[in-house]
Order: sequence, then structure tokens, then C-alpha cells
Amino acid sequence: MPLSRFAPLLLGLGLLVVPFAMTCAQTLEADAIIPGQYLLQFQPGQQPLSLIQHVEALQPGQTAELTPLAPALGIYRLDLSPNSDSRLWLARLKTWSGLQTAQFNHKLQKRITPSDPGFALQWGMNNMGAMGGLADADIDAPEAWDISTGGLSALGDTIVIAVVDIGFDLNHNDLWFWINRSEIPGDGLDNDDNGFTDDYVGWNA
Repeated sequence: MPLSRFAPLLLGLGLLVVPFAMTCAQTLEADAIIPGQYLLQFQPGQQPLSLIQHVEALQPGQTAELTPLAPALGIYRLDLSPNSDSRLWLARLKTWSGLQTAQFNHKLQKRITPSDPGFALQWGMNNMGAMGGLADADIDAPEAWDISTGGLSALGDTIVIAVVDIGFDLNHNDLWFWINRSEIPGDGLDNDDNGFTDDYVGWNA
């Protein structure tokens, strides 16, 4: 990821972030996509309604409707006829110069809980009220995982969470750590000139 002077940090546990990662690879299984629906991101300054004219020019009589999802970011949902050729229309949309990207609109499915045999003991993640506990007194981790498990934000920044605690194990198998690639570890110098020496894997405050 491109590093700025200070890496973006999102503080707190249970923070929900909804990234719009439109550039990720998608499958075309018939039962995984919603027929006739596409998620689009327009080029800056592009008028979305011009796409309707483009669609009608390609196929007269084709019904097309745009629904704004995040207008400030140029993100819309396009609805065509459900019986339209999905592969053909996605290819057509991707070649139109007014779009940054286009993808199918996929059906959402609930994620399964982790396979970790100790997950049920981590009441802070998902409290079911066992052993006299208070049901739902937790950070709603499974609900957050249904939205995202990381990746990019809507603006294309890598999502980073700062751990405000006594520390953590850098060799833990379940954790994936952000690395400050502008810093050279162990040389005793502040290579990226951000005021912290050797902050290759973060800073111990």
C-alpha cells in the first residue's frame, strides 16, 4: 500500500468498516449473482445518466435504471432486464470509458463461525449467555465479519486497526500485521522521518 507520512489507524475494538472493494476478483456462478444487476464506479466528473444513453444506444428497448449507493464516490447500482446476457453486458460496461470499474452484484451469505475450537470461550466476540453470562454483551464480531474481514476502504486505503492494549504476539498464527515498509528495522534510524525510530511493526507507546 502507498504509505503516507503517518499510517492510517482505526482505534477501538469492534469497529465496523464497510469497504467497497470493487476491484477484487469475483466468480460468475449462476447462483451467486443477482441477474441483471451490476455495481459500478464512475470516473470523477462523469454524469451517471450518460450511461443510460450508452446502454440504450447499444440495445434499443433495453430497460436500465441507476440507483445511487455512494454518489460522492460515484458508486451506483445498474439494473437491466433480468433475462439479459450477464456476461455480455458486464464486458460492455467494462469497456465504457465513463466507468472506473464494473462488477456483478452478488448475493450475500452469512459467514460461518470460526473453526477455532476455543471460539465459544471468547465471550467478548460473541456472547451467547453461557455459564450465566449476559447474552449479546460482546463486540458483535460475527456480525462485523459478515460485512468485512479487512481489505480496502471505500477510498482505496488499506484498513489498519491499532491495538490499544498491553501488546500482542507478532508470531501469532491468527493475526496478520501491518508493516511500515518505509522503515528499515533495527538500524536505529527514523527512515521515514515520522518521528519514530524503527517503527517497522508499529510503535510501542
